[in-house]
Amino acid sequence: MIKSYIYSFAARFSHIALILGLAISYLLSEFDGLLYFHAAFGVIFGVAIIFRIIWGFIGTKYSKFSDFKFSGLGGYFLSFLAKKRNL
Repeated sequence: MIKSYIYSFAARFSHIALILGLAISYLLSEFDGLLYFHAAFGVIFGVAIIFRIIWGFIGTKYSKFSDFKFSGLGGYFLSFLAKKRNL
């Protein structure tokens, strides 16, 4: 069996950086003495977001935004605004 990854290393690494950057920055926000580290992980989070947006346009096939299926999202979010009927 040949093992292959659908998502590129860059996409996986950026998602891990987003998770860790947000979580660690959030946890460090309560400590005044660790403000420098809070800001550093916030910058890591911001750089990961910018990188992921750029990678969504120039990356590999499965990482590109054109490969995502956005067609049903509009109707899904508009359904929240629709008036609910009691049956």
